[in-house]
Amino acid sequence: MKDDRRRFLSTMLRLAVPYAAQQLVLSALGMVEIGMLGQLGETAVAAAGLAKQVFFLLSLFLFGLSTGAAVFTAQFWGKGDLKGIHRVMGISLTLSLAASLLFAVPSILFPRTILGIYSRDPAVVAQGSGYLWVVALSFAASAVVYSYSAALRSVGHVRLPVAAGVAALGVNVLLDYALLFGRWGLPTLGVQGVGIATCIARFLE
Repeated sequence: MKDDRRRFLSTMLRLAVPYAAQQLVLSALGMVEIGMLGQLGETAVAAAGLAKQVFFLLSLFLFGLSTGAAVFTAQFWGKGDLKGIHRVMGISLTLSLAASLLFAVPSILFPRTILGIYSRDPAVVAQGSGYLWVVALSFAASAVVYSYSAALRSVGHVRLPVAAGVAALGVNVLLDYALLFGRWGLPTLGVQGVGIATCIARFLE
């Protein structure tokens, strides 16, 4: 009985700790990004935060879909049914990509209109729209990441998605710094630079 508990605890920690560490790094780097944006003023912080609300809504859907798919993936993995896993992954990817396009197309074509729903401040909307349409180009990449990360975790492969996520976050922060302030020979792009950095990092992930 004690051996079973130990094995369960060991397995749980092996799966949970890397993912928890990734979320901790994500939160820490998010704070760093806000600190850098803060040097450009309150409008820049508000613009980026406003534009991120669109991706937040998409991420809620992607998280729910990928988590639900992961339950079936784990069941098929336990049975040794790889064809079942492939079917679940196909459905998950199809729905995730469809949702990402549903969010991306209007965000790319009408970013000011979308942000105008959240704010009437023209300066915030102007800067936020420059961020939103660039980031929207990476929504499909995020859909793929959500689907595969959840599937990998459900079959016990936690380290790969964590390593990819942490590496992408590191690149994101470095590019944030470079494109916000025009470092290392790159142009000074302000809030839109943060969007470009995020887009590149998501495709890298």
